[in-house]
Amino acid sequence: MLELRVTKSQESPAILSAVGAALFKTFGSPSDVPEGLGLRTDHGPQYTGGDCEELCKRWGLDHTLAPVGRPTGNAVTERLIRTMKEEASGYATGTRSPSSRPVSMRGGSSTTNSGLISR
Repeated sequence: MLELRVTKSQESPAILSAVGAALFKTFGSPSDVPEGLGLRTDHGPQYTGGDCEELCKRWGLDHTLAPVGRPTGNAVTERLIRTMKEEASGYATGTRSPSSRPVSMRGGSSTTNSGLISR
């Protein structure tokens, strides 16, 4: 599942609202989330507090944190964010048009990251 949203704030309510909206859009309700789905995040304060814990509990997600000091531990998510930023930058500066390459995106990316994973 890939859902990219722009947030002007990196505070927990804004970030977790986007995660919750993506879950709702994809699954409809917590009871429809497949077993074994997890949320993998960095160690940002948006993801280490009680609000994130509550969101994961409500949606039945297994929350895991990417290892600190091991760049390859979250490599796929980091590369995805880099690619999306490059694409968004091209559209914003006019150096890329929608016909240049098909990219499905809803907006830019914040500097924190998370990803839904299935086991």
